[in-house]
Amino acid sequence: MPKTYPLFRRERRIPRLLLVVEEYVPGVLLAATALIISADVVMRYGFNSPITGASEVALICVVWLVYLAAAGVARRGVHINIDFLVNRVKPRTIAIFDVVVETITLVILGVLLWAATEYFLTGRFTALPATGMSKSFVTLAVLISLALMMVHSAVFLVRALLGVRDPRYRRYASPIESEEIEDPDTRALRRVDSELAGGRTRGDTPRRSASSPTEAADSDEGSDR
Repeated sequence: MPKTYPLFRRERRIPRLLLVVEEYVPGVLLAATALIISADVVMRYGFNSPITGASEVALICVVWLVYLAAAGVARRGVHINIDFLVNRVKPRTIAIFDVVVETITLVILGVLLWAATEYFLTGRFTALPATGMSKSFVTLAVLISLALMMVHSAVFLVRALLGVRDPRYRRYASPIESEEIEDPDTRALRRVDSELAGGRTRGDTPRRSASSPTEAADSDEGSDR
C-alpha cells in the first residue's frame, strides 16, 4: 500500500475512525453519487428505462457527504474565516480571540444539536416515495455532523486556552496536502525541487555568501573539482 494513504500508516496524527467517517466515507459517497446519476441518465435517455429511486439515493448520498465532510473540514480548522485583523496582533491576543470564537461556536452547535435531537426523537417522518426509506435517516446525518463538530470545537477551545500563556501560539489549520498525503519521500522531493529553484526549506542551513570575488572564484573551482 502506498505511503500516501494515511489510513494504512502507523504514524498517523488522528484516530483512524475519524479518517474513515469524515474523509473516506464522503469520498465513497461522492463517487457513488456520480455513478448513480450517470447510470440513471444513460438508462433514462438511452434506453427509456430510468432507475427507480436513483434520485432519492443520490440525494441521501449528497446530504451525508456534505455533513460528514463539514465535520472533517472543522477538524482541520479550514472553514472559511476572515483573519485580516487577527493576524496583525500578538499570538496571545489571537489565542484570546480563538477562545471567544470557539466558545460562541460551541454554544451555537449545542443549540442546533439540541433542536435537531428533539426533532429527531419527536418528529413524525414520512417515507420517501420511491425507496421507502424514512426521512429520519437524512436527519441522522445532521446529528452526527453537529456532534463531531462540537468535539472538534472543544479541542480547539482547550488548545486556545492553553495558548493564552504561549507566546508562540498559532491558529490551527491543516490542509490535507500538508498533514497526511505528504510522506517523507514527498518531502524529500519537495526539498530537491526547492533547492533546484534556488530556495531553501525548513531545516536547511543557509549557504555562506562569498565576501569577495576571490572567494567566489575559489568556490567555483572547488565545485568544478
